[in-house]
Amino acid sequence: MVELMVTVALLGILLSLSVPSFTQFIGQQQVKGLAGDFRSAVLQARSESVKRNSDVFLKANTTWSNGWFVTTDSTDMYADCGGTGACLSVYSSAADFDAVESASGTLITFRKTGRPTVGRISMTFCDKAKSENIMQYVVSISMSGSTVINEGLSCDT
Repeated sequence: MVELMVTVALLGILLSLSVPSFTQFIGQQQVKGLAGDFRSAVLQARSESVKRNSDVFLKANTTWSNGWFVTTDSTDMYADCGGTGACLSVYSSAADFDAVESASGTLITFRKTGRPTVGRISMTFCDKAKSENIMQYVVSISMSGSTVINEGLSCDT
């Protein structure tokens, strides 16, 4: 009986030590997944612009933190994507995360060549709580339209 109680106590201690790091792991993967979703939208917009031989737009839902969508109509709003044929994809962002864009406001235009109309663009994804030890992810779009995801500094800095 004593051995069983000692085993249960040790399991409780080990479990209490692992929960914080598991929570951090989940938060880190959510930020990384959000950056991956944005990169997928960039790649889709770039591909569609070449395929359609016309401009395709990656637009924010008011702000990038609220989500984004890929459309062929620069006047589309996020709410319009329910029924129009211009919207190609809709991405909703998780409420607990921030997306901070560095250059082009709430619209990224891809020309028929697959290149963005502005120079280098980067989008930084982080958790809103600025949790300790959760790293930010930066999606960079080059002038040629290629993308890369880099792990940045800690969100709490």
